[in-house]
Order: sequence, then structure tokens, then C-alpha cells
Amino acid sequence: MQNWLSGSLNLLQTKLAAEKQCVQGSNVSETNRRSATFFQLLLAIAFSGVLSGCNSVKITPSSNELFQDSMFRAPTAKINPDEVFALSDEMSTYLRKEQVKSNILRNGLKQGLFKMISNNKSMRIEYDAEMTRNAAQTFSSRSGNCLSLVILTAAFAKKLELQVQFQKVVQDNSWSQSDNLMFAVGHVNVNLSKKATSNIGSYDGSQALIVDFMPSENLQNQKTIPIDEKTILAMYMNNRAAEQLSQNQIDEAYWYAKEAIKQDPSYLSAYNTLGVVYRRHNNLHQAEQAFREILKYDTNNLIALANLAELLQKSGRLEESLVVTNTLHQLQPVAPFYYFDLGKKALQNDHPVEAINLIKKELDRDPYYHEFHLWLALSYIRLGNLNEAKKELALAKENSITHSSFDFYTSKMERLNASLSNSH
Repeated sequence: MQNWLSGSLNLLQTKLAAEKQCVQGSNVSETNRRSATFFQLLLAIAFSGVLSGCNSVKITPSSNELFQDSMFRAPTAKINPDEVFALSDEMSTYLRKEQVKSNILRNGLKQGLFKMISNNKSMRIEYDAEMTRNAAQTFSSRSGNCLSLVILTAAFAKKLELQVQFQKVVQDNSWSQSDNLMFAVGHVNVNLSKKATSNIGSYDGSQALIVDFMPSENLQNQKTIPIDEKTILAMYMNNRAAEQLSQNQIDEAYWYAKEAIKQDPSYLSAYNTLGVVYRRHNNLHQAEQAFREILKYDTNNLIALANLAELLQKSGRLEESLVVTNTLHQLQPVAPFYYFDLGKKALQNDHPVEAINLIKKELDRDPYYHEFHLWLALSYIRLGNLNEAKKELALAKENSITHSSFDFYTSKMERLNASLSNSH
């Protein structure tokens, strides 16, 4: 079963002890089996950018009901939101370099900053979804996800007195998974403009410049929704909570999830993350409260519904769980990774042709997820079709989102190339 969280790169699921759990017994219909993959714990994160659930509805949670600090160990380090956009000494020194100042004088503030981040060899940021970093960490490591890039850009832009407008990109969520977690990935970027002279607080989008990890040709018809800095801070905290959960650091995850809600109470993804924290901590009553808090404001929230259904099943409330499961199936008949999971099982049962057909169905829904291409390559290898396997491994490498996965696929391709050379 799957539980859902929405988030900034968007949503996380944690698989339970059983790879797939669903309501047991004769009440499970064949149609419900297809939606059974909904039931893993889902979290929402912002690896590429933005979490879902950025509602304008005013939400004022009761801390006495939602937050149970006494259940968790104190955080190992203070969580300080002021550090997210703070410039390090290294960043300030960089801005004072003559080549940087001359670049800004030559190209103007916006273009100068853009070129500094995207084209300058000494600072070019590489995409890496391993961890959501604050501005100083992103600058130091020269790597980060889309949210990290947005934060770094905004930090420099503020120092240069540019106007900053954060944006959530409206798109279908893509999905990824890591160990026992599943992520629904959204996207954010940042628009830069000069501060309007007539109104310092206003935003002039007519001369705006978008800074985004996405290739420029993909930005042309992009639909976006303006979001506040408080939402970016909530996304950052929510991502960090999800990342802590992926490392089984449940106590640390609690404090980040709490801080996310504190930064923006209308950011529903953070409530889902908090619910998953409680669920992993075996505080089922508190987890249910968090999931139901989301459904008060968004009755069709797939992530909250899926997590709630799993929790009800875990609690032995099977009839209630089945009702929620049926609602999920009506909203989304085929859950994320449904065909992929079937494809993996087919390959494990030595049915590579069936595996290829199933995994290709998943690729039709998300052609860029690297793990789909990996398993397709493995299926072709099982058939002895090494040339097709090589193509799929190349696509897996091209679409990898962390340095470690890139290195993994590079190694696999080298071994496959060696096999192809030996076969000739």
C-alpha cells in the first residue's frame, strides 16, 4: 500500500514492511487491486522544485492537537529559517571579485546574475537531487536541485537589490522512489526583475528573467503560479523532513515538518509529511489527525487519501479503509508505478517480454524516470538484446538526478560496452 505526501519537488511515499499492502479478504475487488499500489506512505518534497498543495486558503492549525513535541527527541541542531537565504562569507567575497563586477556592469544586474550562475565555469551549478541545500551549501558544493538553485539565485538577487518572484510550475507530477520512499516531483523557478521605482513592493514582470534548471525550450509555454517566500521556506523545510525520513531519522524529520507548517500553515504538503512522520513513529492517532487536516481543505487530495487508507487498514478499520480506497480508485484508477511494479515482478519471474511491455506502459506516463530505463535495460539483457539494453542504459544515465546514480549508470554502461566488444 502507499501513503502520500505532497511537497515542493512534491511527494514522498514510504513503503511499509510488506512491499505492497492492501485490504485483505473477499471485500477486495479486482478493480481495487489495481489501486492497491496507492498504499505506501507518501511524502511530498521539492527536489526539483515545488510541492503540491500551495493553497490560498487560510489554515490555522492547533499546535496542541497537531504537534506532539514530547514524543520526539530534541533536534541535533537548531533549525534556523534565516540560514536558508543567508549569504556566506565565501558568497560575499565572490560578488566582490572584479570579473563578477565587470560582468554585471557589462550585462546588467539580471543578465549578469544569470550568466554568473549558468555560464561561469567557476560557479556553474550541477543538478543533484541527493539533498535540498540552502544558498550557502549550494554555492559551496556547486550542486543542488531546482529548489536549491532558486534559493541560491534569490539570495544573490536580494543582495543585488533585484525584485524576486518565486513561481510554482503547473504540470503533471512526475514520480521517483528511493529505497522505501516514493516522491511526487513538482517544480519551481524564480523570476527576476528590477524593483519598480513607483512602488518598491511591486513586481514588474514585463522585463523579467526566468532562472530555471529546465532547458529554455521547455519554458516557452510554461504555466506558473506566483508563490510567496514563506512557501519556499516551507518547501525547503518539508524537503529536509522527507530527506531525513528517507534516512530513517524520524525525530529530525518531525522538527523539520513542524517548521514547514510554522513557515506556511497553508502549505498542505507539510501536513502530509508530518502525518508520515507520526505513522513511521507508530503514533497512528496523530498521523490520522494530520491526514484529515489536509482533507478538511482539499477533499480530493490523493496523497492524504492514500496515506489515510493505509493507516485505517493498519488500524484494523478495514471497511473505512475500503471506502477511501474506492475513492482513490475513482480519482486515479492507475496508481504511480503500477505497471512498473508488475514489470519488475515479471522480470523476477523470468518473463522478460512481459516485463518490457509493462515497463513501456509506465514510460508512456513518464518517459524521463531513470529507473524505468534501467529495468527496461535489464529486461533486454535477459533476452540477450545488448544493443537495446545499451540504449536504455544511456537514457537512464541521461535522466539520472544524483551524482551517485550517474556514476552507477556509467559503471553499468562500461561493463555492457565491454560485453559488446567481447561478443564481436
